[in-house]
Amino acid sequence: MMSFFKKFQQGRLKPRARTAARGFRCVEMLESRRLLSGTIAAPLPSGILAGSANFDAMVSGKSNPIDYRSFTMSSAGFLTMRLSGLSANANLQLIRDVNHNGKLDSGELLASSNSPGAASESIDKSLSAGTYIAAVIAIGQASTRYHLTLTADYAGNNIPAARDVGSLALNPRFGDFVGPADANDYYRVTLTKPQTLFVSAGGVTASVGVQLIRDLNNDGSLQSREVLASTSTSTHASISRSLGVGTYFVRVFTKGVPTNYGLALSEGPPAGATPGLKIVFDYRFDTSGYFASHPDAVARLADAASAFSAITDHLSAITPAGTNTWSETFIDPTTGRQRSVDNPIVASDTIVIYVGATSQLHTLELGAAAPGGYTATGSQLWLNNIESRGQAGALYAKPTDFGPWGGTIAFSSLAHWNFSAQAPASNQNDFLSVATHEIAHVLGIGTSDSWFTYVSGHDFVGPSSEHTFGGPVPLFDTDDHWMDDLFSVADGHPQAAEMDPKLSVGERREMTALDYAGLEDVGWHLG
Repeated sequence: MMSFFKKFQQGRLKPRARTAARGFRCVEMLESRRLLSGTIAAPLPSGILAGSANFDAMVSGKSNPIDYRSFTMSSAGFLTMRLSGLSANANLQLIRDVNHNGKLDSGELLASSNSPGAASESIDKSLSAGTYIAAVIAIGQASTRYHLTLTADYAGNNIPAARDVGSLALNPRFGDFVGPADANDYYRVTLTKPQTLFVSAGGVTASVGVQLIRDLNNDGSLQSREVLASTSTSTHASISRSLGVGTYFVRVFTKGVPTNYGLALSEGPPAGATPGLKIVFDYRFDTSGYFASHPDAVARLADAASAFSAITDHLSAITPAGTNTWSETFIDPTTGRQRSVDNPIVASDTIVIYVGATSQLHTLELGAAAPGGYTATGSQLWLNNIESRGQAGALYAKPTDFGPWGGTIAFSSLAHWNFSAQAPASNQNDFLSVATHEIAHVLGIGTSDSWFTYVSGHDFVGPSSEHTFGGPVPLFDTDDHWMDDLFSVADGHPQAAEMDPKLSVGERREMTALDYAGLEDVGWHLG
């Protein structure tokens, strides 16, 4: 007889009502933006410039002679402006409306490019933090389409010009650009105590590499012996290293293909501390007392958690204070109803899983699990921390990482369980196998946004999983499990994968190489 695992449907669509301390507005694009008596007419807002941004539009001397686009430099940096794809003459200007009066006053035109005919235009300028305006100006009566590229380079191109990252306690994140003309970005990290430093770069369209450096002789140049850790170029590069007190540098580099990237840095436990994910089981909603009366089940849950002890990611703590508040939202493991817990503290490197037993699962279902959702109010930094817990890739448009606060698991109270550490009898369902399977769902297999980043049709194309399996991994028809009867290796022996959707009565399973590869593709790092 086969029984089914199940994940809660909440897992894929997490309820996250986020309220930030900022406003949102809709901007109606204007058909005509004419320069009248020095007026800067309604610039189109482009937001914070993080890396490179591209715009395609048209200007016409008859109907729309000037396009204005505002953009914000988040810190001091070097701006590159390129105007190309012209069929008629157009010029390029860089403006800063210092007094915010909507007029071009004396001294507010910072730079201009006035090449003849349809030749391309370019401006290169070092700028302080602030909001600027790019103006594309049609010359004469002709119309022309144009391609405008704005590129901000905030990080210096060598060790002396490295960008200071500030306090690691704030889990700093940066958006920037590397390419043929700007192949290296450097960041300065200062540690005042022995610490594990986590560095992650992703959100790219081409591969980047990362190096951790210490300028041992303080000469401002890079020698090979000063590279403490390095990654090959990839679409998600990360480094974790225990370091002593001192100044270090992070280099992000490319082999020539241009790309924007996101960089995140965070502090881990003190150097010498034992890394590892801590899974805390919370039984407060097991209102029937099922686990209180089955202590062997509690012991098997601890055994199941140990299957994930090799995870070395550093999850930042969630500590509400002042106007930064939140609530965990999840499915009650006993009643199946939506439930919330207000303003809990979640320790660093820890996830919390609410556990209970229920008679409400379908007849052949042994367990159901999902990561939790949340609602939150506060600063953007606070919201980002709850969403990602310091895992930068969890905030990308197509996530490559996962940082949950935890989740929930419901076990069938009607199943004939084997709670023993020994293998089950032929008529028993193995609790340890099911518990391990469901924890993997809470950790994102089949449930996280980063899992679905790699779902293509009914195949899973995560790089670690493809490498382990030898190609795209076929998925069950709900896309949240491996295909039924998919085999991998556990402790050197062939075994049906733990994340197979079905488990035979009398069968025990453990995590296989393919299951661990799935965790890596979700974003977890395994020591």
